[in-house]
Amino acid sequence: MQRRGMTAGIAVAVIAIPCTVIRAQVADSVQPDAAGMTKDRQPMVDTPAPEVTGTPRNLIHMEELAPAENSGEMPPEDSAAAPDAVHMDELAAPARAAGRPAGVPPKGPILRSGAAGGVQVGELGTLEGPLAGTLDTGNGGLGSNEWQGSDRATMVTMLQSVPAATPSAAQRLLMRKLLLTAAAPPPGRAMGSFNQLRLTKLLDGGYVDDAAKLALRIQEPNNLDLLRVQTDALLYAGRDDDACSDITSHRLDSAEPFWVELRAYCYAVTNDSGPLDLTRAVITEQGIADPAFITLLDGWTSGKPKVPDSIRFPDSIHVAMLVHLKLPMTNEIGTDIGLPGSLIAASSIETPAPIRIAAAERTVRAGVLPVAVLEQVLDLTSFSPQDLNGASAVARSEPLMKGLARLRAAVKNENEAGARAELVHAAFEIGERERLLRQVAELFADPAAQIMPSPDWSRWSDLMVRALLLAGRPESAQRWLDILDPTLPQNAAEVQQLELAFALSAPNPRRNADAKQVLADLSQMARQPANKAAQSSDTTDSAADPMDRPTDPAPDKPVEKLTPQNIARTVLDLGVFDAAEGTLMPTDAKLDIEPLMKQVSGGRRPADVLMQRIDKAALSDSRGEVALAVATAVGDRGPGDLAPDIVVRLIRALQTASMRDAAHLLAQEAFLLRPAPAAPQ
Repeated sequence: MQRRGMTAGIAVAVIAIPCTVIRAQVADSVQPDAAGMTKDRQPMVDTPAPEVTGTPRNLIHMEELAPAENSGEMPPEDSAAAPDAVHMDELAAPARAAGRPAGVPPKGPILRSGAAGGVQVGELGTLEGPLAGTLDTGNGGLGSNEWQGSDRATMVTMLQSVPAATPSAAQRLLMRKLLLTAAAPPPGRAMGSFNQLRLTKLLDGGYVDDAAKLALRIQEPNNLDLLRVQTDALLYAGRDDDACSDITSHRLDSAEPFWVELRAYCYAVTNDSGPLDLTRAVITEQGIADPAFITLLDGWTSGKPKVPDSIRFPDSIHVAMLVHLKLPMTNEIGTDIGLPGSLIAASSIETPAPIRIAAAERTVRAGVLPVAVLEQVLDLTSFSPQDLNGASAVARSEPLMKGLARLRAAVKNENEAGARAELVHAAFEIGERERLLRQVAELFADPAAQIMPSPDWSRWSDLMVRALLLAGRPESAQRWLDILDPTLPQNAAEVQQLELAFALSAPNPRRNADAKQVLADLSQMARQPANKAAQSSDTTDSAADPMDRPTDPAPDKPVEKLTPQNIARTVLDLGVFDAAEGTLMPTDAKLDIEPLMKQVSGGRRPADVLMQRIDKAALSDSRGEVALAVATAVGDRGPGDLAPDIVVRLIRALQTASMRDAAHLLAQEAFLLRPAPAAPQ
């Protein structure tokens, strides 16, 4: 027996010693030298410890994750490397963190075929929860493969940079689609929660209800940073039952001030006095909460609410308590903590007028303030009858909110139709100047719709038609078009442009027929004489009907050369209708667009690399990337000043990516947010 035990001990030693040697060799091979290099001359990668970041380990050999150009094999067609990563001059500075040389785009790693030599470990990134979203293909979403073929690092950088708040309805629609669709995150190394970025961007854009609904669907209980954003979304949306549910059960165990305050807040909401008194005692003893929270909590429990002397760092709990206690919001809440705070401050009737007005201006410029709230805020400013004399002229030189308040009061006080029309037109002028025409049109839609225009008011027709169409009042807009005489040379271009706007915004058989004729006329005008002369008789189809071919101009009649303004307008009209409403386009007009697209000058032009990204992503059916890149191109200024050929390319990309509602809305805004062409002088 003793001899058998000795034999077993020797066997254990024999097995253990090689393992020890191997372990020592591995440990020794990864020790960096003074230059930060391992013995095999590989740079030491500095990665955070998994126990700190909560990141899972990668079971794929890191040498198998080689760039495509080094693999010797072609990546699959749907590879993440298909749309090249963003260039350095396309996006903001965060893209430089990768440490690549300027002008060299990063490449997504491509997994080589063949098995790895053994199980290896490496940092993969943050673990995401289950798919979460409120949109799918049945209600306007982009589908579960929203981010196929896109690189995560690039998409994160772009999403961090794109404006979250803008008055453009088309841009906001795209943002909702890409942020609310239930889909897996873009493939690639994760340096943070993609769900957290989505939720934060929704709150930044003032999509409070959308953020709360998404917060309820996200499940990453171990991500406390994300949990904080979820809680903020629920509190800002007034969803106390959800904010105090099992979703935030972390509040019951944490000693951090925010979670302890939330614990007390939830006990106050449910009127659970015993635990509330105990939590209040702990807060007092340990000095956890800030003085403002204590003041609000004591006012709640005593039934005698009191406004704190100051709230140094207001957060969602302070805002929710002020709402519950019907106390006024502070200036910091109204203007400093984000659009959710601004929306609540603008709507709070207890809040002083100056704070409400400042908060309302911030949210109306972001395109998120409901019209009813804007009306309430504007009515806070009172005017005497004498103050309203010359209101149209005075309002144009005043700050936005003061000018709109003056015009709103003047319209209410004015009974003469011509004077009312002048006041409404002045308001629309201010809206167009401030890039808020849709918002101002909705504000003045009712009085504008009641006006019966006189023929001698035709100088106001263009702006009145465009504003009323934006406000969804096409029949009222039609009255302003009807007073324009299309036979007058100075009205011809304006009438044509407005007829096209009607066909996009409020189509019917008559308007569609008018639009077809306009497009045919524009196509005929766009054809260059040189192209016609090149059509020799021996290349013409002898079987074609001669009536189908345009008539060549008389030899002695000079052909007017297209001006840059003519080219821009023709590209916008023909290109937008070809992309958005192709059924209205004459068959031969499609051939006239591409040559003119190359001649457009003027207008705002996004970076070439961004436009190339949009084209590639559309062809790859990377719908999330298309929506994000188009939203970036539109920006916070909207499509009204984009170059016409750029507008056409954006609409085409959205159509290719099956986002037809966004394409149509972008086409409408491109027409309605820019004036009709002026008559030649």
